[in-house]
Amino acid sequence: MSAEMDFTFDPRYLPATSLPDVPDAGRLSHRQRNGGDCVHCGVTLSPKTAVSLGTQVYKTVGVPGLTEWWPRSCRSCHSAGTTP
Repeated sequence: MSAEMDFTFDPRYLPATSLPDVPDAGRLSHRQRNGGDCVHCGVTLSPKTAVSLGTQVYKTVGVPGLTEWWPRSCRSCHSAGTTP
């Protein structure tokens, strides 16, 4: 997926409790959208350093259907309560 893609979110498909904790997918790199890097600071994650933020769903403009993504945060950002 290209970094130039236009992402829009439909809040009906996102759990309300996760909205403040997850940045807009359109501002994130491919690795951040797929859980390889922290969605907040961009540090590379490992199973020991990652905190799952749950499965999210986004709509890509011009592409039919919804796409799931699996954002993760580093423990430092998660502990600090980082928000987008």
